[in-house]
Amino acid sequence: MPSGDADSDDVSPGRVGVRERAGALLRSTVLPPLEEGERRRLVSIDALRGLALAGMLLVNNHALAGEPPLWLSHADWEGLRFADVVFPAFLFVAGVSLAFSFGRRVTQHPVRVWAHFIFRVAALVAIGVVLNHFTYGDPLRVPGVLQRIGLSLLIAAPFVRLKPWWILAVGLVLLAGHSAALLWVTPPTVAEGALRAFEALPRYVDTTVFGAEHLHPSGFDPEGLLGLASSAGQVLLGAAVGRTLHAYPRNARALVWLAIGGFAALVAGWWLDPVALPVVKKLWTASFVLVTSGAATMILVAFYAIADWLRGERLIAWLVPPGRNALAAYVGAAALTLWLRSLEVTGPAGEATNAIGALSVGMVTAFGPVAGALGYSTAHVLLWYAVTSALDRSRVYIKL
Repeated sequence: MPSGDADSDDVSPGRVGVRERAGALLRSTVLPPLEEGERRRLVSIDALRGLALAGMLLVNNHALAGEPPLWLSHADWEGLRFADVVFPAFLFVAGVSLAFSFGRRVTQHPVRVWAHFIFRVAALVAIGVVLNHFTYGDPLRVPGVLQRIGLSLLIAAPFVRLKPWWILAVGLVLLAGHSAALLWVTPPTVAEGALRAFEALPRYVDTTVFGAEHLHPSGFDPEGLLGLASSAGQVLLGAAVGRTLHAYPRNARALVWLAIGGFAALVAGWWLDPVALPVVKKLWTASFVLVTSGAATMILVAFYAIADWLRGERLIAWLVPPGRNALAAYVGAAALTLWLRSLEVTGPAGEATNAIGALSVGMVTAFGPVAGALGYSTAHVLLWYAVTSALDRSRVYIKL
């Protein structure tokens, strides 16, 4: 072969050579396809759940002294802060997990699957009501975070075995129905105190069903009944992503389309904000769901690409322990806070206070008003990170 041809083979058809070498490199760096029937826990899902849970613990445990950063507080109504995104991220990843859970149980008897699932939902609701009793006292607040999670999963569950596009369609229908109710349904009477846009109908529904005395002390319950439609829609958006990953675990094109879809949802949510529906967590508006679900999708895709596609589990494995014992950490943190609140101690100046107040003042005195308040919240996260890490090393997982 002439030397010119040899040079031509090496250089001029470079596109083919580069493409072949890139394909060989990709095949050498990705994990092999899953074998038929193989089950492997996805690090990316546990990592995202752990990240969301850590955020929830950070937001839920405020110091009683100092000046907590603004991003640790929820937006009063419209807008989005860090504190507003952690719960929807957790709900989204609950939908992802639900798709995998039902997918693994496809060979089990439906009655057994549904009996176990309904027991889990009932247990979540019951635990949430008990926590409300100790947190708010009497009269009992009925809605709550765990209740919202359990009932949203219950609404979404019948659809999670559909094809991803159908799951997505059902989720969008729920979001559209919730939006239509907020925009066009006027309650027969406007509950007292309903002053903000779109507040009247959710307040009317909750006061009619539960009574005003059984809602959040603020008078407007952010985990009310009407928001179940859109939060179930958020679960289904997560389930559509989970169903796609479960059905196409080694399909690069599917992963790219998920990332594009997440970005599109994020843009669509922010576009809806000034046009039709503002981003409001307390209402769980469709724009809020799209923004938070889109962001969660892109983070999950990045985690999946790193940990479950490429050989990079160690890069995000440190996020996993809280995600594998999320219920234990959430309920344990709430119980600890209740105990600290009930523990009467003497403060640094000799005043009578509870343990939370004393710890808050101590942190603020040592580190300043902002760093001290943030340090108090961070201490709760680190404590439960240590607990869940110990449980993970012992392979102890507390689940329903």
